[in-house]
Amino acid sequence: MPDPHTVALIVIADGVVRIPPRPDARYTLAPSPFASGEAHAIEVARECLRHGKAWGFGALHAMPFSDQIGHISQSAHQQLAFSRNLSHALFNAPLAPLALGNVVLSAAALAALAARHDSRSLTLGEVVLALLRDLEPHFAAQVGAVVPGTRQPRVEAELSAGARRLPAAFDTYLHAALAPLTSAADRFGNPLAPRLSLYGPGFIKRMLRAGNGRHLSGERLEALAALAQTVPQPAANATKSPLRTDGFDLIGFARTESGLGENVRALARTCEAAGIPVSVSDVDIDTGTRKEDDDVVHLLVDEPKFAFSIICTNPDVLAEAIHHDGVGASRGIRRIGYWAWELDELPPAWRRAAPLLDEIWTPSEFVTNAVRRSTQALAYTVPTPIRAPRSTLPPQRAAFGLGLDQHVFLFSFAYGSFATRKNPWAVIRAFRAAFANGDEPVQLVIKTTQANAFTDMARDLHALAAGDARIVFIERFLSRAEVSALQLCSDTFVSLHRSEGFGVGMAEMMAAGKSVIGIAWSGNLDFTTGDNSVLVPYRLIPLTANDYVWHSGQVWADASVEAAADAMRRLAFDRAFGVRRGDRAALDMAHRYGEAAIAEKLREHLARLAATVRAGAAPT
Repeated sequence: MPDPHTVALIVIADGVVRIPPRPDARYTLAPSPFASGEAHAIEVARECLRHGKAWGFGALHAMPFSDQIGHISQSAHQQLAFSRNLSHALFNAPLAPLALGNVVLSAAALAALAARHDSRSLTLGEVVLALLRDLEPHFAAQVGAVVPGTRQPRVEAELSAGARRLPAAFDTYLHAALAPLTSAADRFGNPLAPRLSLYGPGFIKRMLRAGNGRHLSGERLEALAALAQTVPQPAANATKSPLRTDGFDLIGFARTESGLGENVRALARTCEAAGIPVSVSDVDIDTGTRKEDDDVVHLLVDEPKFAFSIICTNPDVLAEAIHHDGVGASRGIRRIGYWAWELDELPPAWRRAAPLLDEIWTPSEFVTNAVRRSTQALAYTVPTPIRAPRSTLPPQRAAFGLGLDQHVFLFSFAYGSFATRKNPWAVIRAFRAAFANGDEPVQLVIKTTQANAFTDMARDLHALAAGDARIVFIERFLSRAEVSALQLCSDTFVSLHRSEGFGVGMAEMMAAGKSVIGIAWSGNLDFTTGDNSVLVPYRLIPLTANDYVWHSGQVWADASVEAAADAMRRLAFDRAFGVRRGDRAALDMAHRYGEAAIAEKLREHLARLAATVRAGAAPT
């Protein structure tokens, strides 16, 4: 019997696990088509070895990212932070168990698996489902990886061939998973394995929403449909109120501390302040971002109230948002997508998602033009309402390690929003070029999140700032009050982004009357002008494969570091110039992007939509 603490490691090269005849080596490596496959697999193995656990799983997404996209431990946190256990997270992850990836097994677990299967070659899905029945996984994560172009056709072909064997594996698993608790079939070796008796009917819901239902047999789908009928229904004499046409349902990440989450909350606050009836449905799926903002929880509902739903998610989770617990799925609802994108052309997946919606709203003309250029969808610009930073915390610079007499420049970003797009390196280069003497009364704050998930990028950024004590890094989640306090402590926001769909950081600082340096490109041009900010010239450059999620044929801006340095010097040494820009910015933002201005736009669209309902026509 092999030592249970010895780990046999199988790198999934093409969606198929090849079980070795004698699984007693510490590591068994199969060739991987991924540029980062072996390194990722070894990280999974180390995590399991560190805790003496039986198995772990890592999905490798075959996307054009560098191996810096996603550190293994952070990816595990992102997928599992809000899950009741690892089994449930793995079973309900949209790409599992079909994704390419790695499986790590103890030698004992591998031997047991081999004994139960005559075949020495199993698809990844078959392995995962078999293991779930017997053992709770220790570790499950999802990261990006590179598939060299020469291997891509073979990988896709073999993965497709393996996927054809999955329906039987799903049926076998679900036969036991759907059985009543009293049934012998429910006696899983893993007491936390996803099944009806543990989670109720909802245990299968997200997997079906993610599209894995196409791998089930008709008989199993009928069984699931019959199961759904056992869920308590409203009393026969109960009548639902008709959907109202005087307000909006907002669907999105209501509690998630991200830009998409803040879109939902900002629109909800604006409607509420303006007396526009509104309700909010939280899309409570794992996004890897903290979910502790309770600003609009008093507006949360379980089912739609209005005939118009604004779905504030991008197409990567659009199907889940539309169908999340039935929200937005009722007949007669006009579905409005609220999309933010940062390049001239939408990616193919977004174009395919557009017909699911009746119309699409975006925060800027730049994004609206991208939608119109790429789809036939009705598209309107409805900017994000901008509230000037306000904080219950005193804006004390000492709390952030800042001096009282310095001119403080601020830039904030999340690595997960693509540091390549946010371009913090250019900000640091411009700052060091502007103040090369080292004794000027200035400081630069780089506020980031997810640095622990992008360790190589963070290390490069710190190396660029090395030796300059005036550059302060804040690398943690801040509460909304803390973010506002930091903004109010700062003098100038600097964004040398390569492209922005809107630019909330710039907009919020301008609303607070602060000076802003931006570039003369993309979504921020809706509100940054030569009178209320300092715009930096640029040149357009093509994207490369490692730059962004969809790069083919796209361009973005490369800001002039020299011009940015000149702008920093002027704002630091000519305070009156900065005050004039900030005062004008505050007036412009209040007039065009304050809650009253956006509420008026919402009323206009509400009247238009209500008129189409009365006329029985499609939206126009």
